[in-house]
Amino acid sequence: MPGDSSIVVAVVVAYRPDIESLRLLVEALAPQVARTVLVVNGPLEPEAEASLRGLDPGHTTRLGNARNVGLAAAQNQGIEVARRQGADAVVFFDQDSLPPSGTVAALERAWRERDAKGESPGAVGVAYQGEGSRHWPGFVRIRWWGFGRRPCRNEADIVEADFLISSGSLIPMRVLDDVGGMDEALFVDHVDTEWCLRAASKGYRFFGVCGVRMTHALGEHSQRIWFGRWRRVSSHRPVRYYYMFRNSVLLYRRRYVRFDWKLGDVLRSLQMLVFFGLFASRRREVLAMMFRGWRDGLHNRGGEFEG
Repeated sequence: MPGDSSIVVAVVVAYRPDIESLRLLVEALAPQVARTVLVVNGPLEPEAEASLRGLDPGHTTRLGNARNVGLAAAQNQGIEVARRQGADAVVFFDQDSLPPSGTVAALERAWRERDAKGESPGAVGVAYQGEGSRHWPGFVRIRWWGFGRRPCRNEADIVEADFLISSGSLIPMRVLDDVGGMDEALFVDHVDTEWCLRAASKGYRFFGVCGVRMTHALGEHSQRIWFGRWRRVSSHRPVRYYYMFRNSVLLYRRRYVRFDWKLGDVLRSLQMLVFFGLFASRRREVLAMMFRGWRDGLHNRGGEFEG
């Protein structure tokens, strides 16, 4: 458990989880945080349900939604429970994450150090390695020509980022009170990006902790493809491309979102359109979802995809 100076509560959102991986995550968090709030989106198979009942109720608060209410809504549910439990900060993890020992304590130290220096930390996060990758790519910086990386030179570095992925990020509760929770209209994709951009518009900054590293899967599966060079590309079910493209357009309409992010994301979206239009195994479905997402974004439609 972290030091006596603060109460950190983990929020884990699960949707159709691998139960053994989820159990390993909850067990890894038990000595690192005051409590874990596990939010399960949608019903589980009877065997999975029985397995989760074996989790330590003294450490884990479990919430169950009868249907998938989306990542943002589930995270907000977890935040509210953590607030009632007296949390000074929450730390998010995806269901397939596995934080090493000492992860949360290192994040808390980085938060406290940056806060003491008056640097207005909105969140601090781990360095992550994409599944199947051989290198640690560092943290995202926004450039006029797209998105770059701020690399980790050594493990002692704490580097500034423009936004962080939610899994492995620690957010002070007072920042959530000021900025607000996750945008439920986005449902799943760009939820963490939108929150960081909104927080940045209020003067908060984001820091990556190079000494804390975690492997993180960014898609349902990945494949190695030649596209100018050999690269490993994560791919998703077609409906996820709907959310990616729709939510991008929704964010383009918002004044607090930085113009350079909008420009970089337009370039990224065009690259995705070309790449997955050529290489996706279900390219027709993927392209149809991308264009439908664009259309619904232009009509300012949020929430769950209605097929």
